[in-house]
Amino acid sequence: MRRRRRESGAQTLEVMIALSLLSISLVGLTGLLVGTISAGAVSETSSVASNLAREALDSLASQPAIPPGPWTTVTSVLVPPTTRPFTVTTTASAPVGTAMDVTVTVSWQVAFGSACAGANCTGNVRTYTRRISTKVCILGGAPC
Repeated sequence: MRRRRRESGAQTLEVMIALSLLSISLVGLTGLLVGTISAGAVSETSSVASNLAREALDSLASQPAIPPGPWTTVTSVLVPPTTRPFTVTTTASAPVGTAMDVTVTVSWQVAFGSACAGANCTGNVRTYTRRISTKVCILGGAPC
């Protein structure tokens, strides 16, 4: 079978167009994959922060007597395995009767999808926070 001269380069052109479209699609999918991985990392650290806040409130509520507010405590927590630093701030307001409002705020920084340690963060840095507030009895076990 003989080919016509006009059709001889048509198959090559079709293959080049198909490969170009495939390349553009793969680049787009790669961007989506990177975004998904970053969102997963932020979601994981958000869960850790919520657990740290609940743990701080449970620890406070389990004490036999809580000093009346107002007061604030700040602690730094390194969570394994990545030793990502979290700052846990617990703030108590002045008591009303036998109860007082307590707020636990957990914050952390992320730069380009990785944890920042102190002043080592450069470039695009985002600070995330999780906050839980509740009423706590000043005398442990006493009705508020």
